[in-house]
Amino acid sequence: MGIKINQYTSEITSVGNDDYFDVDSWNGVGYQSAKLKGVNLKTQVQNWSFKALGSFYDTTTQTCPSGEIRKFQVNNSDSFNNGVYVGIDIDAKPTLFTVANNGVYNVQFSAQLSRTSGGSSKQITIWLRKNGSDILHTATHLNVQANAGKLVAAWNFFVDIETTDNIQICWSQNDSIDLLYEGEDLVLPHPAVPSVIVTINQL
Repeated sequence: MGIKINQYTSEITSVGNDDYFDVDSWNGVGYQSAKLKGVNLKTQVQNWSFKALGSFYDTTTQTCPSGEIRKFQVNNSDSFNNGVYVGIDIDAKPTLFTVANNGVYNVQFSAQLSRTSGGSSKQITIWLRKNGSDILHTATHLNVQANAGKLVAAWNFFVDIETTDNIQICWSQNDSIDLLYEGEDLVLPHPAVPSVIVTINQL
């Protein structure tokens, strides 16, 4: 029961799960007071200790048979990643994004789209899936022109993600649209172009 808040630098404060603390917070108008239980305080402090983030990309060209569904794959991650992970799905593909902290996350992506067939423009659709179920109102259509036409799809979502959840970015297309990887170019100098870039950060 009741513990003493640190008074000297040499003291250590322990927080019991059943201890209660008065907490003041600013609501935009004035300060409001509440009681916070120790078990919740410890979780909150752990979440304050770092904000999870992750940056991933893929160095392969990804394909999807017309009318079927595929998920964005990533085969590389940046060294500064902290608390965001990619896992293997039921098809042994690296498509499952998970997090170490419960919270609201900004899920962002860019994908280089390419179409190799002729004729009129065709459509690709991209959306989010959480724990194997499509998230309502997250789909967007894009039209890609014929004969090696290229287009970049890039947008973001705010998603409430818990540590037991997984997120996937799904796509489907109706005629020869790929997610194109291009290597480094020495003639028109530029670094390699990933087929997919995904960044996820806790807000």
